[in-house]
Amino acid sequence: FSSEEFLISFDILEKKMKSFDLGVDSFIITFDIKEHRNFAIIFYENGCVVLFDINTRKIMGKIIFKNQCLRVKWSPVGKLFAGSVANLIQIWTTPFYFSKKKSNFFLTYTLISKCNEIWDFDWNHDGKILIIGGNDDKIRIFYLRNRKRVGINTFIKNSKEIHSIKFCLEGGEFWILTRKNILRKYKLPMKNRSSKIKNNLVGGILSSQFSYKLKKEIGLLAVSKLKTISSSIIQGYTSGILVIFEIPPIPKREENLSIMNKLSIFLIPYKRFDFFKIEISALSVSDDLEFILIGSHTQRKIVVLNKSKPLTLISHKNEHENFTCISISYNDKLVCTGSSSGILKIWSVKLGFVLLFFRNFFKKISKTIFLNKTSRFVLSCCTDGTIKLIDLQKLIVVRIMECLKKFNSFEFLDINHSNKLVISSCTVTFKIFIWSLKNGKLKEILDNTNFMIYGLRFIKKRNKIVSNNKTGVLKIWTLNISWNNPLKITCNTIFINTNISAIAFNPYFNEVAVFSNLGQLVILNSNTFKAIGKITCYSKEILRNCDTGFNLFEKTFLEYSGDGRFILLKNNKQNIIVSRNNI
Repeated sequence: FSSEEFLISFDILEKKMKSFDLGVDSFIITFDIKEHRNFAIIFYENGCVVLFDINTRKIMGKIIFKNQCLRVKWSPVGKLFAGSVANLIQIWTTPFYFSKKKSNFFLTYTLISKCNEIWDFDWNHDGKILIIGGNDDKIRIFYLRNRKRVGINTFIKNSKEIHSIKFCLEGGEFWILTRKNILRKYKLPMKNRSSKIKNNLVGGILSSQFSYKLKKEIGLLAVSKLKTISSSIIQGYTSGILVIFEIPPIPKREENLSIMNKLSIFLIPYKRFDFFKIEISALSVSDDLEFILIGSHTQRKIVVLNKSKPLTLISHKNEHENFTCISISYNDKLVCTGSSSGILKIWSVKLGFVLLFFRNFFKKISKTIFLNKTSRFVLSCCTDGTIKLIDLQKLIVVRIMECLKKFNSFEFLDINHSNKLVISSCTVTFKIFIWSLKNGKLKEILDNTNFMIYGLRFIKKRNKIVSNNKTGVLKIWTLNISWNNPLKITCNTIFINTNISAIAFNPYFNEVAVFSNLGQLVILNSNTFKAIGKITCYSKEILRNCDTGFNLFEKTFLEYSGDGRFILLKNNKQNIIVSRNNI
């Protein structure tokens, strides 16, 4: 199975796991393994395709696709594999030996479908016929002989959206399962058609021999596996339900082809499993149904069923990890998160996946920020008393800022508008530390005796620092910067007649938003710190119904939008978005 950019092999009997990292910095979309040869063809999200020998652990070839391939299947015979790209199928030939050329893949066939999207496709037993099902409810059959193709369009009556297609081993028979959970069996016309088979062709359209209506369970049908060898169908739902159907043979008394399409059988599963805490997203079934693998992308788990009994459970999720901070990059394409286990992750906003992660911290990460006007560098502070500057392009820690004194635990972090000074506060000593980002040296320590800091920020485009506590006291630290001389710092104390639950600075206007424990949002001028507006966010009835001693706004998040026009207020009661025009 695949997990992010790794291909992982698990021995069910010996319970041993092997991981294969092929050196491609991208997630695996799909892969297929050649039977009896242990060759894997792997498609990555960035378009890279790798031919990998699992036994020798060698990469046999590479190629780059311009478009993403969503499905890939090896041919049962020969060295061909087929991949679906948009509305066409590309069939490639590759030799099973190492080549020093840039690519040992050769494009053999390009099968163009007239539909907008291909739902599924499959090979026949000798690899000479490929059947394709598209979103136009038609089946297209391609004969791969001497690079010539013959297409036969087949319309599935009274159904929409093909779900799965599967060829039988012999006889030219194939199964089609629709989104309405209706199974139909078809048979390809042979060259020497008998009179009966000719009657089965109406206007060049194949007619199904019989139809089966499968019972649907509660939830969304996520995946279906058609096993023609054992005449069974296994289905998994997102609600955690797994069902197994046994497909009976066609009744002998129904050999009259004129009434074949009018008859159907309603089937009930002979086995049903309910996994309450697993959202099924993938299935893999052995031919004899002895082993069934159930995968969950959401819970990141794999359940192995041996003869309908759970054998083992594979899980890669850290149950003790949770997010502690989040920040977005300057170009709005990356998101940086810190966790309680000391792991810093870089996410892609467009894809929703983790691109990078760093394990350079020993304790909880309390704050992360991107440098101003750049998306390459990330600053992070940790409760172990260190601040690290990470280069996302070189994937290294380029600067470490710390204090030599013990018992420091940094919580708040900010950088000035010119990316030259870094400030942080300690939750143990209540001191404010100032570093130079250029050389990482400590420039100054501001003493805050008996002043518990609950917020620390640089004022926009000014060398002023604002620190506040919960009792409504603001300290304005003015920095007189002279790079050849020590810092000259003056402090001014401002008293606000309300307790502060959260504070935020407007990135474009000279405003400061303060949320009090009385449920009021107060807007102050950032130059004079005088009130210029006030709005009540919660009614008196809500405050009156609170229990005595219970702080309704204990965990409050307050932040301005990127353009400074809106204020987001989030706490354990509700979420509110306030416009500046309403204050």
